[in-house]
Amino acid sequence: MRPLTDHHRVSREKLAFLVDSTSAPIAGLAFVSTWIGYEVGLFEDIAKTIGLERDGYSMFFDALSFRFYCILTIIFVIVNAISGRDYGAMYKAERRARETGDVAAPDAKALGHTSSFTSLPNAVTQPFSAVLPLLTLFGLLLGGFWIDGEGTGSIFP
Repeated sequence: MRPLTDHHRVSREKLAFLVDSTSAPIAGLAFVSTWIGYEVGLFEDIAKTIGLERDGYSMFFDALSFRFYCILTIIFVIVNAISGRDYGAMYKAERRARETGDVAAPDAKALGHTSSFTSLPNAVTQPFSAVLPLLTLFGLLLGGFWIDGEGTGSIFP
């Protein structure tokens, strides 16, 4: 996303905020993720320990409405993106990026190799580069569900 946000003069601070404030909350609300798989396992262990006749997924779905941090953070990011309002240090960083074109603070140090932060000048973006991995993912998921369900019935209803 760096080349795109650099082109639109979005500060690196804002990019970091948006990435961090959406990734963890989405992972905490998604019902298919490795984090949720871990939580469901914990819920099942707790249910067995205290003698509840509930499975981990039902306990997870019951707890979804109490994930205030996840829900409120996603709402804040959406409101922030729609309104375009920034506050405090974020306001200063965004003003710097828009007025001067400096998307990174003067004293910022890049973590990692700087060559990985720039795109190739003559690189061609093709939609198939995104579609093929997604089709592969969903194909493998459906195949895995079918195999895990012992191959009974049709994959598609």
